[in-house]
Amino acid sequence: MDSNWGKIGERLLGSIPVVVRASVLAICSAAVVMGCGSETEETVPTDSGVQEELHLSDVVEPLDDETAASYDTIERHVIPIEKIMEEVRTEDEIDPTVDDIEIITIGKPRESRTSRDDEEKSSDEKTVVFSRETADRSDDNETALGIDVSKFNKDIDWEAVKNAGVDFAIIRCAYRGGSSGYLVMDPYWEANYEGARKAGVKVGTYFFTQAISEAEAVEEASLVCALISEAGVDYPVFIDSEAMGGRADFIETGERTRILSAFVETMQSAGYEAGVYANKNWFTHKVNVEELPENTCIWLAQYSVEKPSYKGDYNIWQYSSKGSVPGIVGDVDLDRSYLNR
Repeated sequence: MDSNWGKIGERLLGSIPVVVRASVLAICSAAVVMGCGSETEETVPTDSGVQEELHLSDVVEPLDDETAASYDTIERHVIPIEKIMEEVRTEDEIDPTVDDIEIITIGKPRESRTSRDDEEKSSDEKTVVFSRETADRSDDNETALGIDVSKFNKDIDWEAVKNAGVDFAIIRCAYRGGSSGYLVMDPYWEANYEGARKAGVKVGTYFFTQAISEAEAVEEASLVCALISEAGVDYPVFIDSEAMGGRADFIETGERTRILSAFVETMQSAGYEAGVYANKNWFTHKVNVEELPENTCIWLAQYSVEKPSYKGDYNIWQYSSKGSVPGIVGDVDLDRSYLNR
């Protein structure tokens, strides 16, 4: 390790619990490899073999297998995030030939997504015009009605959204690239978060994961903690797990469950409610729900039904991806919450 980075690491380790020291070493080691903090540019090969120029100080690379293997054994505590925050990419800094910024995620128009469930087809789903009268089909008067949004919903008139009767919004804050594994900020995160709060809409957040190790899941949760630490959230923090043709699609069910658990436990250790988003098929066949941490919130996606046919418990139901809400141009996901907020 470079002597200067080694000294920085020594100083950091003196004030950090043993359980998180491995992650600090991993960050410092990655900084050495990446030329972190340097003003110079380095040449990075792309998938096409073309050499591209990138500022590597703006990159967070996925952990290598050896580091991840050792890091996966630590407890689920938020890792020091200052250095990661300096290095997280924004989409303006990404060359589309190098990274996968147009990731498939909730909030993206339905026709652009991978089918979430064999029994769901985009052609079968009808547009749902949001209103308190048509949406609240529950006998539970405590049911809250909401939406979830990301950059794909563009600019939102949050006052109009609130006036339409929307109680809450779960907003994407960031995601991990499906092929590169880089961490990328949602460019509309701050505007959506601040706009919703100002309009009086209660807020939750989600991170679209492509983590392939527990270490990466802890890293993702730590980033979310940094983003919400000042103002907080009203609803849980969710990790979004679904098929998108990326690096995490073919993880074995038990390993995926451990990865999701690492995210949830890290958020819980920081004092936040946390949960998992997935569709009925994913929760039934791709996640061992009974092995998730205690008090994990379940956010279920199932469309075109009067009531979910999922056999397990759930706390929020995403009942449409083709909602129409005043203040939002185009389709938006609609949700019903059974949490007491």
